[in-house]
Amino acid sequence: MHTFVLQDWVTITGDNTAGGGVTIVNQSAAEYLDLEGYQDVTFFWQVSSASGGTVDLQFQTAPEKYDANFTDLTSFSYTNGNKIVQALPANIGNTVNPGKAVTPLARWVRWQVQHTAGGAVVWSITFRVFVCGVTYQ
Repeated sequence: MHTFVLQDWVTITGDNTAGGGVTIVNQSAAEYLDLEGYQDVTFFWQVSSASGGTVDLQFQTAPEKYDANFTDLTSFSYTNGNKIVQALPANIGNTVNPGKAVTPLARWVRWQVQHTAGGAVVWSITFRVFVCGVTYQ
């Protein structure tokens, strides 16, 4: 098992005051994590502050660095509240919950933040992400 930083502390901010809707922010392609050779992952997401309602964080994977190729591995919704540390096992190798994962781990991993406005709101979230990669060899 190896641990990697997928994202050091970052603050994502959005402004939905002009009409609401969904705001989607993808991690920069230069910061995607290369997990070639790993079969399973667990994500550790730590939030230090958030405001403006519910924010969804998806962890996604793809064989190549093209937006259209990325698909969700696992996700978590965060609503304003206390600081958290959340472990999100993707269970790709099906060692914990057989049959749970529907997407196999590909080479590249990234995060995606989504905020769905329930009205006109300025929102933000500050977080970091660690990833534990596992090989079964």
